[in-house]
Amino acid sequence: MNKLLTTHMNQPESFANVRRHSAGLYSSFGRSARRIAAVVGLVAAASFGGVVGAGQVAAQTVACSQSVTDTSGVIDVGDVVSAVAEIDSEVTVVVRGYDRVPNADLIAAVDELVLECFADEQDGIRGDVIVLAVSVEDRLSDVVIGRRWQPAIPDPVELRVDVMGPFFSEDDFTGGLVAGLEEIAITVDAQLAAEVESPSDGATATEDGTEDGTGGAAENDAGTDSDDGASETVQAAGEDDGRSPWAIGGGIAAVALGGGAFFLLNKQRRLSAARGELERAIASPLARQGTLRERDHRLVSQADIWTKTSAGRTKEALATAVSRLDETRNETDRARVVISRATPDGAQNASLAEIQRASANVLDLSRALDGHDEALDRLEALGAHLDHLRVAVPAKAQLLDEELEESDDLADQRDSEGWAVEGSRKELDGVADSIDALPLDELELDLLSLSDEVEALEAQLFRTNHYLQSLPSRLGSLKQWIEGLDNAAALEQRRIDELRREFSGLAAHHASDSWRWAADLPEQAMEHLNRSDAIQERVITELVSNQEFDEAGRELDRAGLEMIAADRLLDQVDDLIVDLERAMEEAPQIVAESREVLRSLAEFVEKNQMDLDAKILAAPSDLAAAIIGVEQELRQVKPNYLRVAETADRINRQIDEVLHGAREQHLRMESLRRELHRERVRASRALDRAKRSLGWEMFKSRDGQALDDLARDLGRLPDDLELAIEAAADVADDALRIQERIIARRRRSAAWVSTGGGGWTSGGGGWTSGGGSSSGGRTRSGGGRSFSRSSSRAGGGRSFGSGRSSGSF
Repeated sequence: MNKLLTTHMNQPESFANVRRHSAGLYSSFGRSARRIAAVVGLVAAASFGGVVGAGQVAAQTVACSQSVTDTSGVIDVGDVVSAVAEIDSEVTVVVRGYDRVPNADLIAAVDELVLECFADEQDGIRGDVIVLAVSVEDRLSDVVIGRRWQPAIPDPVELRVDVMGPFFSEDDFTGGLVAGLEEIAITVDAQLAAEVESPSDGATATEDGTEDGTGGAAENDAGTDSDDGASETVQAAGEDDGRSPWAIGGGIAAVALGGGAFFLLNKQRRLSAARGELERAIASPLARQGTLRERDHRLVSQADIWTKTSAGRTKEALATAVSRLDETRNETDRARVVISRATPDGAQNASLAEIQRASANVLDLSRALDGHDEALDRLEALGAHLDHLRVAVPAKAQLLDEELEESDDLADQRDSEGWAVEGSRKELDGVADSIDALPLDELELDLLSLSDEVEALEAQLFRTNHYLQSLPSRLGSLKQWIEGLDNAAALEQRRIDELRREFSGLAAHHASDSWRWAADLPEQAMEHLNRSDAIQERVITELVSNQEFDEAGRELDRAGLEMIAADRLLDQVDDLIVDLERAMEEAPQIVAESREVLRSLAEFVEKNQMDLDAKILAAPSDLAAAIIGVEQELRQVKPNYLRVAETADRINRQIDEVLHGAREQHLRMESLRRELHRERVRASRALDRAKRSLGWEMFKSRDGQALDDLARDLGRLPDDLELAIEAAADVADDALRIQERIIARRRRSAAWVSTGGGGWTSGGGGWTSGGGSSSGGRTRSGGGRSFSRSSSRAGGGRSFGSGRSSGSF
């Protein structure tokens, strides 16, 4: 009896036997009571374990029997254990906190724990087990979900990253584990409730809460087989110890009743708290919906009045706002109906699954209420704007009448001063007619369109009034503008005269093809100045006298553009004169520098001509011909100094490029020669070593002939350095292979002699050790070694399906 109880206490897989035995005693408690009896049966077994000897404890380690362990020292184990106690007893929860793990491999540490304590041959981990692990120093966390609870926690990444991760990132490891355990408690309760209400896929709920087809049937079968034997063992042990099995059963029943009541109360408390939280979450949106309904009814009634007194664009805007309001009202009604259907018996009687569905729909209701509130705001703002326009538009029209009278008086004043105001009077008359035509006395008004018309009339009246006020100052501005253009024209005229004189002086020294393209640019600039003068003359004599000030401003703009065109032409002439003067001064010096640099290039090419290609060898003569051509140009009576300077500068750049390329080629060839020397030396050494390995030969052997051939090849390398390097490298490699062949042959000959011609019997020149056994020790064949090592972990790892998430935080 003691041994059986101790085994039940330490082996989680035997929980089902105790659970079924307790269920037989207390079948009246239903499915929840059977789950309670299983847990309390374990507690009872632990309480009677004092009778059991310490030497009869099962072989499993303490690490397997403890639900929560921590080696980091930063986790509050008491809080975590309390959180584990809130989870349904059908879940085997394993929490591990590490300071650090070997090689920072938390996955390997958890795999080892599962393999030792909670392994399953089919799935890798037992279906009822959930593992939470964290390594503090390595900043790693791991979550493993058994197949039994993967429907409740289908995404372990979300549990690890979104639920526990924020706490772990702030070094609150206790808070992260507690948050994860609380989430597990809620989702597991929801799954169990859903299984009781409607078992999925036709699976039949078993006595211990599992479903057929998920591994529970196998457990039940195994548990049934061992149940009878366990009962007999309990009875026999009780008789041997002098204790009645009925007394033990009565103790278990008493503890089960007390523990079951505690468990039910605890679960009911959590369900009541969830219902209260749902009621509080729904209360605010429902109250807000009632307030919006009252506001909606009031605004819809007011919108009917606005629509009856509106027309045109205004009526269309009101219809759009009311239609949007109807849409948002329907959306809030639909969201409210969804919540009602999620909790058909009300929030006070809702199950955990119903609470979860309703909580997810509360956010949709809040968003729908936000849209309804926004639609009400838009309709109310539009109505307030229309009420404002109904008062503002007639008031603005009246103000326009008063301002129009003031503008008429100003027009009369300007007319008396001699200004032409016929156009302004026509504009004022048009504004007056438009004001009189405004339909301000009708009941149905298009207030939006009327407001736009009034604003347009205000802008037109302001423009006309400003024109009348600025008439005296505009004439003065035009006169100042014309005066500025006159001053600029005088400066450009002086500049043209100066450039003409400079051109006549340069023509005596430069070839005409260097400056002929710009010879008539001063005359073209003069034509632009003449056109600008003609435009100014028309402005003064016609437009200003007729008080056509707008047209006068546009013409003066055109005169200014003509002035700018003349200035650009003169800038080109200035640049050409500067270039001609510099070219005449610098061209001879540039040609002399080209000759000097070419001399350096020719010396380098002649010195290293064996290292250079044909293109570089021909470059000095080609460049010398080009320099001769520019020198002949300089000896002309009127040289084209611009062409000489540009050509000589280009020749200098080409000489630099050729010299750079020649130096690179020379350095490359020097490098190849050094590499060829190294390969020659290596090949010579390889040949010498091979010949020494060959030794003295009475008759010429195949290896000796091959070495002689390689020596001849080394003395007849190709002229191309790259090919010679490859050939020398091949000679060295071939000599090394011949040497290895000679040494191998001599070793075989020596072995034959030393064994008296018998040879080795290990098969192919290999050897064996370890007493000749093919399975013991280490084996070697064919010149290599092969070591085998058995592993207790088949395949080198475990597979947990999709129920795992591991990573850093």
